[in-house]
Amino acid sequence: MSTDALPYFDREYEDAYIKEMVHHLLEEETKRFRPSKKYLENLPPPNDSAFVTPIMKKEFERIAANQPMDLLSMKRYELPPPPVTQRNDPHAWKECVDNSSAQLEHQAVRIINLQLLTKYGSNSWRVYIELLNEMLTNQRKEVQGLTRKIQEINWQRKNEQTNCGSELANLEASWFAMVRKNYDIEQACLELEAQIDASSKEMGTREHRQ
Repeated sequence: MSTDALPYFDREYEDAYIKEMVHHLLEEETKRFRPSKKYLENLPPPNDSAFVTPIMKKEFERIAANQPMDLLSMKRYELPPPPVTQRNDPHAWKECVDNSSAQLEHQAVRIINLQLLTKYGSNSWRVYIELLNEMLTNQRKEVQGLTRKIQEINWQRKNEQTNCGSELANLEASWFAMVRKNYDIEQACLELEAQIDASSKEMGTREHRQ
């Protein structure tokens, strides 16, 4: 459709003959532009590693080497005693005790977090859900506003095109009437010229006879 078309006013595109003619023209046009296998040769090659993180890169290398995934390490939760060679070393035992204290404190913190989650977690989720509902309501209002604006623009375009189409139809009718009038005047002038030529020839013949 051309840029100067009035889709709300022009109805020629709905005609079956016009549609067939346009389809035929499109087929003829597409035959001149056959697709090429190298239609992307002017574009730079894609950068597949742009979004690959070091962890992803390491995992890709592991998969390519057919290596198994590392199991979850439980070493941080273990409480091993000192090695046999250091069983009589107080410093080694102190490190084991410090490790046990750290593990015990970690578990205590986890228990506190679970207690806090049990007490306040439901309220936090309720507030979060209310926030999501508020965001959803705002998005729906925005969509409704945009839809209303689109409808208003379409109605405005329709009114403008209808008015322009009516004016164009009147101008086209005036143009046809003027062309017809000019044609009638031209025909009348030709007839008068023919009559004048005939009269002149008749007067010349009379003068020649006299």
